[in-house]
Amino acid sequence: AQTGEGIPELLMMLIGLAQKFLEDNLQRSEECKGTVLEVTELKGVGPTLDAIIYDGTLKVNDVIVIGGLSEPIVSKVKAILLEEKGKPKGVKEVSAAAGIKISAPDAVNVLSGMPFRTAGKDLEETKMKVQEEVEEVVIETDEEGLVIKAESLGSLEALSGLLRQGGIKVKKATVGEITKKDLTDAQA
Repeated sequence: AQTGEGIPELLMMLIGLAQKFLEDNLQRSEECKGTVLEVTELKGVGPTLDAIIYDGTLKVNDVIVIGGLSEPIVSKVKAILLEEKGKPKGVKEVSAAAGIKISAPDAVNVLSGMPFRTAGKDLEETKMKVQEEVEEVVIETDEEGLVIKAESLGSLEALSGLLRQGGIKVKKATVGEITKKDLTDAQA
């Protein structure tokens, strides 16, 4: 306990036991909720989203709404892949909590760390909920300071937090590739 050694393994064991023995007590919502961890290119499949589902059940052909910087991205789930013995295996549906790969053709410009949900009966309402989730993690900025960019939302939050702890002001904080506009903002 003093060194922190073995704590992650202990937590994983507790979660596993809770899921196994308290399965009936755990309730899932009807809509699937998850987080995109990484966007990767899988040979023979195309762009895939490495994701974690933390609530509900995701099925092939479900329509999902993924958070975006300016607006949500809507896509249909083409395939769900679970890794088995080092190789991806296609499944028809998967329930929480699970780490999966999702093949969704319209999800090319998705950023790591973005939330997603299955589109319910009202697509516009789902889009609004997902975008509200994205806006909750918007980072406060100052009049002057550094321009920071990160690959994912989680990395951006961590970087911004560290800079604030050090008393360093942040003028602009965004996710994605560095652009000419970012360089101009930094120079100004």
